[in-house]
Amino acid sequence: MPRYYWFKLQESGVYDLSRDWSLQGGFFETIVGMNAGREPGPMVGLWYRF
Repeated sequence: MPRYYWFKLQESGVYDLSRDWSLQGGFFETIVGMNAGREPGPMVGLWYRF
């Protein structure tokens, strides 16, 4: 059976566009791992408050 592990780091910030909408942007990456693929990439989120 293969052994594997990974640790990911994710950083992001949120900007309020209006009272109801916010925009989130950031980056995530696998920083340490064994038998795990690298997964660097941007991330974007759009939030609606209700």
